[in-house]
Amino acid sequence: MENVIEIKDVVKDYGDFKLDHICFTVPEGSVCGFIGQNGAGKTTTIKLILDIIKKDGGEIKVFGENIDVNSAALKENIGVVFDEMGFHDFMTAKDLNIMMKNIYKNWDEEQFFEYLKKFSLPSKKKCGDFSRGMQMKLQIAVALSHHAKLLVMDEPTSGLDPIVRNEMINIFRDFVVEEDHTILLSSHITGDLEKIADEVVFVDGGKIVLAGNKDEILEKHAILKCKKDEVALISKSLIVGMEQSSFGAEILVNDRNAAKKLYPEMVLESAALEEIMIYYVNSKRGE
Repeated sequence: MENVIEIKDVVKDYGDFKLDHICFTVPEGSVCGFIGQNGAGKTTTIKLILDIIKKDGGEIKVFGENIDVNSAALKENIGVVFDEMGFHDFMTAKDLNIMMKNIYKNWDEEQFFEYLKKFSLPSKKKCGDFSRGMQMKLQIAVALSHHAKLLVMDEPTSGLDPIVRNEMINIFRDFVVEEDHTILLSSHITGDLEKIADEVVFVDGGKIVLAGNKDEILEKHAILKCKKDEVALISKSLIVGMEQSSFGAEILVNDRNAAKKLYPEMVLESAALEEIMIYYVNSKRGE
């Protein structure tokens, strides 16, 4: 399967923060969940992919072409949704339609107004008066109305209630089902990503911690529960991190099958993406 996004040894150094030779790919037709806590490097990476900021090293390819060589043409096929609406508050959806006609060669006015109707968005109301959920839907309507093949989103569901978040996820799912569309979805709400993501890239402190198929990552990791005096028996090569209490210990292991064979009497439970992320982050910080 062709990769829509290819990131190879990319570096961005701000002095107090550095993206440190990150590498990952996003396959065509997939939803890639880009996870990590705030300040981990997600937004910086997305800005590099969109050529909003310039990298200090490495290579970024979108649709097989270097983004910094053919940026304008490539962006015709990229829809973007940020956590904050980038439109002026005084603009209406009708105003946006006129503006977008002059920005995108493939702007589809008919499709845009169909999305407004589908998302129950007024065309004459100032978007600054929209709720956060409506603002996100408006961004999505714009992103999808120039026939983008890749949708890049930075925390689009942050701050939304569960009902609206679920509605947004269904919109994303419909987009991917159509043709060979691809999504890179940055979020710290890992529960949303478990519902929709095919691939997962986990970044922390400017470095990639995990990257791969979501189901394989979930299947590979598990939480092993044991007594405190049994912790010393667990192979250090299996331990990602642990939490201890007066009752015992819970250990995130990186190989469920190996742990099951080595410690058949101990309890193994599935780990959610959020738990995996927390254990990795805490182990890195020595907590």
